[in-house]
Amino acid sequence: MFFQYLMTNPFFYWSIVGLVIFSIALHELAHGLVAVWQGDKGPLEQGTLSLNPFRNIGLMGFGALLVAGVGWGEIAVNDKNFRNGSLGTVLVALAGPLANLTLTICFSFALSWLHLQELSDPILAEDLERFLYWGAICNALLFSFNLLPFPPLDGYKVAREFFPSITILERRPELGYLALGGLLLVPGFVQGAIGLIHQMLQGFLRLGTDYLAFL
Repeated sequence: MFFQYLMTNPFFYWSIVGLVIFSIALHELAHGLVAVWQGDKGPLEQGTLSLNPFRNIGLMGFGALLVAGVGWGEIAVNDKNFRNGSLGTVLVALAGPLANLTLTICFSFALSWLHLQELSDPILAEDLERFLYWGAICNALLFSFNLLPFPPLDGYKVAREFFPSITILERRPELGYLALGGLLLVPGFVQGAIGLIHQMLQGFLRLGTDYLAFL
């Protein structure tokens, strides 16, 4: 269990906790910023337009993160206030995952830069490399997972605008959880997803290394 790392590898444990908290906070802030841009002033009025994780991550989200290494947040928005209707809903839903994709690229480029350096302290270099690598991994996972088309994930909010018939998953949420659970149990699905994420990171690392070497 993830919590065991607190005793066996505290650096890894607290690195993951810190990275996930920051990544979720930025994810929710991105939703809020685009919602305000689309005309919904709710996040401003409620004071949730913030990187402060205590504004958008509940006790259950924090508890799950500390015990299992996974967490979640939520920022309340009202799509009825969006000036562009369905397009606004899609833009707000995509803002969070795209924030995580941006962080994935930033961590990957930082890791590429580190590989080109010759730090005098090998222990520091190793710790930095692990931190940046797991930062990229965490955000790649958040980006990919949130695009799955099941409520309450962002991918569902996008898919709902193009395929209204799937709103049955809102009336019967147990179907969404069953579908998500079934998908995760499909043989090879998790391994394939991890493989795709690894390939994505390798691509970003190569791009970052080539770009930095060119400079």
